[in-house]
Amino acid sequence: MFARTESDESLLTGYTGRLFLTVSIGWLVFRMGRAMLPPLLSTLIEQLAITPAKAGVGLTLMWGLYALSQYPSGRLSDRLSRKTLLVASLGLLLIGFLVLFGTVTYPIFLLATVIIGIGGGLY
Repeated sequence: MFARTESDESLLTGYTGRLFLTVSIGWLVFRMGRAMLPPLLSTLIEQLAITPAKAGVGLTLMWGLYALSQYPSGRLSDRLSRKTLLVASLGLLLIGFLVLFGTVTYPIFLLATVIIGIGGGLY
């Protein structure tokens, strides 16, 4: 009855399908990265020679900036394209996790959690 054309979109093909896959995979990687932080805290505390309270400050920064940057991300998404904001936020998340995994001092740990929090909120 209805002929399918090349412009038809589906869940996994076309522009909307690729955008959906990008968002889904990005969200999965982000959630997995954030879920790895609490189990790694004891190792970070030992390697950085910090107190549990200082480690908690880092996590609080991450979660606080994540929450605070969600509203501006919606506004930015309205002004820019969704693709631009997704690429920028995924870039920030990648940079944040790379900095986190290479951290050797407490200030670098805090910087990594700030970048991850902002990148996640923009996502």
